[in-house]
Amino acid sequence: MKTFRGVRAELVFKYGALHLCQSCKGAFIKAKRLRRKSGMSIEKCEDCAKDESENWKIIFGSFSGAKFKCPALLSGNGCEEKNLTFREFVLGRCCRAAFRREYNLGKCNIFELVGKYYKESKIEEKKEVEKVEGLKKAERGVNMSKQRQRKNVQEINELTADFLKHNTSGWNENELSTLQPNLTKIDKQLGELLNFHKQWEDGVANELCMAEQKLEKAVYERESIERRMMYLLSDALKNVKFE
Repeated sequence: MKTFRGVRAELVFKYGALHLCQSCKGAFIKAKRLRRKSGMSIEKCEDCAKDESENWKIIFGSFSGAKFKCPALLSGNGCEEKNLTFREFVLGRCCRAAFRREYNLGKCNIFELVGKYYKESKIEEKKEVEKVEGLKKAERGVNMSKQRQRKNVQEINELTADFLKHNTSGWNENELSTLQPNLTKIDKQLGELLNFHKQWEDGVANELCMAEQKLEKAVYERESIERRMMYLLSDALKNVKFE
């Protein structure tokens, strides 16, 4: 069974970038990454690695740039999708048949890969939950600050009105006109202060809305992978023979 880094060749649509054998310096597509038992990593083509099989451990690296076909094509029930990323390919994201069945994709362990993606989805969900909680706390702080500022503005307006009522009753028009620019300046600054809090409030609200949308997607992703795991386990149990 020919494979591309552990995946059956008939399921590979696009191989991505060519790889360079560090032994013969030839370019090859069906790449294998090999690691010495000492821990040093290097990439060699299979031909150059054949004579050293006892000294090298074959592992399969990333699928950067590669695209894959629907895995359900192996059973004849697949769709026409052929531009899947490796993650979409493993999670069966293209159609119902791919999502609900386990297929022999090659040497890659689908249970390990789905488990890896599940752990990543839980970490991502937790991160989004913490972000939403932080923004909700910030939103409460903004609301409290806005209430305090509104109260302060109201008190300043009341003090200004009281001053005008009790201290300018005997002023002539010229004296009152000298006071007007200062009153206008105070009104402008108070308006700017309230406008600043409105912009602050709107900014936090928009950020919270986007964070909640991301959290919703993260929850959906985690739940989707959970369902994928359940279908894989169910499919695997069907093939278990009990004596």
